[in-house]
Amino acid sequence: MTNRFFNMDLAGGALLDIGVYALSLVRMFMNTKNATINSQVKFAPTGADEQSSIIIENEKEQMASVTLSLHAKQPKRATICYDNAYIEIFEYPRADKAVITYTVDNHTEEIILGKLEDAMCYEIQNMENSITNGKNIMRLDYTIDVMNVMTKLRNDWNMKYSEEQKKGCNRILFPFYLIITPNASPKIPPFFMKSIVLFCKEEFCGSSSICP
Repeated sequence: MTNRFFNMDLAGGALLDIGVYALSLVRMFMNTKNATINSQVKFAPTGADEQSSIIIENEKEQMASVTLSLHAKQPKRATICYDNAYIEIFEYPRADKAVITYTVDNHTEEIILGKLEDAMCYEIQNMENSITNGKNIMRLDYTIDVMNVMTKLRNDWNMKYSEEQKKGCNRILFPFYLIITPNASPKIPPFFMKSIVLFCKEEFCGSSSICP
């Protein structure tokens, strides 16, 4: 309980450490934003979320079940179920393999793409392409959706980090201030800057203006 995973001063807990990956995957496969979110949480002695189960459903009646735990070792696996098949993704979020099972006759199809050890390189390439070409490759709108889900979960759990107890947010937003200053970064695409601004407003300030 003494490492960073359970340290509330360092935004510890399963939700921010591993939950963001699971919720991002859910958002990628759902056609619309989440409409209903229910959850159950177990806290560590430090106040961090140690384990949780999350049920998500949107207006199209698509449902997702997410289980997070810092207490027990679990496989990093996602299963996406359709009417006539299901997909298993292994070692997410750094997966290089997926298996599709067709339920009509149970035959399988294996998909292997990329290399697990190069996962960080792919992320950097996507970031560079998004900024350089002005294309929303990273789906920053999904990032905002996931951020809102995590904020709702923390509000439901009445869980606040040490930084959130302090007034003002200049220190937290300092890196973002450098990014959105026109003189510092004049070529940032509008959609990218808009996402950063929304992130600053909704997650840290909760207001309609950007912190100085």
